[in-house]
Amino acid sequence: MRPSGAPIHAPDTGGSTAGHITGDSTDLAVLDGNTLRVGTAVVRLAGIAAPARGTICHGDRLMEFDCGSAAANALAALVRDAEVDCTIRGHDRLGRPVGDCLAGGRKLSQTLVQQGWARATTADLHAPEADARSAQRGIWRSTDRS
Repeated sequence: MRPSGAPIHAPDTGGSTAGHITGDSTDLAVLDGNTLRVGTAVVRLAGIAAPARGTICHGDRLMEFDCGSAAANALAALVRDAEVDCTIRGHDRLGRPVGDCLAGGRKLSQTLVQQGWARATTADLHAPEADARSAQRGIWRSTDRS
């Protein structure tokens, strides 16, 4: 996957306290299908890998679509008009916080995997990914199931 346009080093997490980064809908921006800017902090969603913008998938009747943009749009729909609360679990190789984030009572990583817009990178999300694959949701609409 291609890296996002997020900064190399994590900025000061102005809205973070005790391992939490929070922000309301006016403080949020979706950078890609698994990265949010919450206030001044860039947060990667834990346990998932979403396709990069520009990644082409094949949907119904093998029509091509930008599944990276579709994944980002799905994340944007989940955080629209919601407060986001992220519990930080660590940092990625670029120093950005990685967290379990909730918006509107929904776990963002789990929901994106269930909707088929991200792959699971942790065992706890393998079952929701299998469900999305078998239901051919999101990136799994393609006839290529790799």
